[in-house]
Amino acid sequence: MNVDVRKLERLQRAIAERLSVRPLDVDRVRYVVGLDVAYSRAYGGVAAAVLVDVARGRMVELSFAVGEPPFPYVPGFLAFREAPLLYTAVSGLSRDFDLVMVDGHGLAHPRRAGIASHLGAALSKPSIGVAKRRLVGQEVSEGGKTYVVHAGEKVAVVLQLGRRRLYVSPGHMVDLETAERLVRRLTPPGYTYPLPLHHADRVSKDVARKLDRGTLSPSDLRRLQ
Repeated sequence: MNVDVRKLERLQRAIAERLSVRPLDVDRVRYVVGLDVAYSRAYGGVAAAVLVDVARGRMVELSFAVGEPPFPYVPGFLAFREAPLLYTAVSGLSRDFDLVMVDGHGLAHPRRAGIASHLGAALSKPSIGVAKRRLVGQEVSEGGKTYVVHAGEKVAVVLQLGRRRLYVSPGHMVDLETAERLVRRLTPPGYTYPLPLHHADRVSKDVARKLDRGTLSPSDLRRLQ
């Protein structure tokens, strides 16, 4: 597949110009959607949207989308590979939500438009990126915290949750302080991943395995939702 990188870069810069970075009242965040994609050898991407009730700390709804990703994996352009499937999965939820949390980056991206930013802008919802690896910048310690600084701007905060190191960045309609507070609030004691993404990671991988084993077909996914 031929990839016009310059065109995609222009699209990402245009998305970045639409983004808003601002505080969010965390006490008004009741429902959070966790988004992740696993891969099936037989069917391609398995996108999971998991709705979590923050007050009860439990999963209340699931939605899936399955299909071949329309784009290869290219660092810095993950959104073009996974965001379409994730958007479809979110669209299958019957309840409204206050925020989306994505396995990937937000502003901690070369053009300030990671997958969390793409989806936040597309859904017109606050969004946070939570990634396991740093994509840009340098890690700088300040005031007892570690930040990722890129082009003179703090674009992510680094959290050490047990043995797991996470890079948390605003995606859209959230600032860095709010993003950190929400990730900490949604990570119960003993967990190394915020609850919405813990569930999304678990169920997407479980469905991908069952699709490959033949114990589940894409048409069966409706009964899981």
